[in-house]
Amino acid sequence: MIQTLKENKAFIVPYAIILLSVLCFVLVFDKADIHIYLNRFRYPAADWFFKYFTHTGDGIFAFLFTLSLLFVKFRYAVIAAISTTLTGVLVQFLKLVVFEDLCRPLMYFETVYSGSYELRLVAGAPPGLFYTFPSGHAATAFAIFFLLAMISKKRYIKFLFFIVAGISAYSRVYLSWHFLNDIAMGSLIGVLITFSAYWIIHRSKRRWLDKSFI
Repeated sequence: MIQTLKENKAFIVPYAIILLSVLCFVLVFDKADIHIYLNRFRYPAADWFFKYFTHTGDGIFAFLFTLSLLFVKFRYAVIAAISTTLTGVLVQFLKLVVFEDLCRPLMYFETVYSGSYELRLVAGAPPGLFYTFPSGHAATAFAIFFLLAMISKKRYIKFLFFIVAGISAYSRVYLSWHFLNDIAMGSLIGVLITFSAYWIIHRSKRRWLDKSFI
């Protein structure tokens, strides 16, 4: 396990730094104030980019990603299937059972927020209203790109996948589907489950796991 951590520190170290920074932020400032601040930065090019790039955290994208790994190595496909499935199940349990009363930014600012603020939304990407915590898209994105980072050999590629995962997760805040704390927890779920799945399956000596459809 320690060796796996060392091999992937190009992803894990910057992720840990950003995660701790975000956690400090959400502990000090109100989530509504944080969202209002971030919501003020709007650009036409960013609107277009995030509207489409956010789909890298979709369940369909995760399914296609898992299928594609069958042509690389069955071991990777099994890890992807386990990590994305468990991530999805845990996120939905937390959303629908544990934190069912927490609403998404649009509903929050219309019903809970004591001040007056109208969210700047992106045309063609209307946000949901309920079940905001944690972010399933952020969890899935980090599960996918963290696995890709662990599969990769080069450090700069691992770091690049961290950047991609972070951008995918942030798209949920940009589009006002989630608060910052939602994506922080979602990302942590995705990383922890994927790391556990990788560590367990990677140790298996079953020969068929190292084969593929090619």
